[in-house]
Amino acid sequence: MNTKKHFVLFTIAVSAWLLFYLIGYPFNYFLDWKLESQILLTLLTVFAIVLLIGTIFLIHFPGNYVKSMVWMAFYASVPLFILDLLFIGFLTNEGLHYLYTHWYLTAGYIYVWIVFPIIGYSFKKLIVQLQKV
Repeated sequence: MNTKKHFVLFTIAVSAWLLFYLIGYPFNYFLDWKLESQILLTLLTVFAIVLLIGTIFLIHFPGNYVKSMVWMAFYASVPLFILDLLFIGFLTNEGLHYLYTHWYLTAGYIYVWIVFPIIGYSFKKLIVQLQKV
């Protein structure tokens, strides 16, 4: 993957993080929400991201979907972990304890490594099936 595509993936991830942060800011980054609402937010985010990222990759990242989705998992976890650590961990003096208090973020860092490669593999299989038709 070329540098431009890496930059696009990074931009997508950081833009999603910024949107999530701005929406959550008035609610103490969703800590003021009830547990049920946090769970619903987590599930809705998973499904929305799967649809959005899946569509973007089918249209703009043809080729090796598995490799591209592994890179997307990287950009959706490592830089976002660093941003969360800076904005939540350091600015609120929580440090790494935010991984516990903001459990839905921790879940997000993990599920992208599971879901995104599965999407890439599914796209790969889909393309093979479509080429047989």
